[in-house]
Amino acid sequence: MTRILLLTVVIGVLIGFDLSWGKPMDAEDAKLLPKLQQIVNEVRRNGLIRSQDAVYLKRCIETKNPVLTALSLWCARVSTSNIASLEDLLKDVKPQLQQMPLAFVTLYEELVPLQEKGVDVTARKLLALSQSSNPYLRLESARELVKIDSALGRARLEELTNDSSSFVATYAAAIARKLGYSKAALVPLPYEEYSTVLTVLEPGL
Repeated sequence: MTRILLLTVVIGVLIGFDLSWGKPMDAEDAKLLPKLQQIVNEVRRNGLIRSQDAVYLKRCIETKNPVLTALSLWCARVSTSNIASLEDLLKDVKPQLQQMPLAFVTLYEELVPLQEKGVDVTARKLLALSQSSNPYLRLESARELVKIDSALGRARLEELTNDSSSFVATYAAAIARKLGYSKAALVPLPYEEYSTVLTVLEPGL
């Protein structure tokens, strides 16, 4: 997984282009990714964010880099820890974000308030969000839905494999295959920032 991640980062740096932003990608941002990946793994293991890691996550969000912002917000949403002043930071950076990181902002803003409402409420929210006009939000909502309601999430992923957007259909098929819901032939995913995010969040994709 580490080799795949590093290769993806290197490709992104070498082409010098941020495909979802359409502007040169800052090579310095790529240097923040290995540490961020460690934080993701720590959150996945125990759900906690240490104070120094919270500072690091905010630093990553401040870069406004799509990959760093998305992964940092995933950590903030999944963790049981609160990150001070995160909402204020999001107000500052949100107007400057494009669709991919905005999908993770939306999931953070919509799901965190529902954490005490129960699985059914969260599942309904995710199903609704998976109908969004934002293609990344459709994909991420369906991917998260699988985790709390496998039947509903699987059905939604299968629907997305026939999405009108070839981008959504391709990624939905890859996610479904990774989760064991499809035996379709593996199709190489086109490089873009979302593929790097998925490499971290869905090891082996």
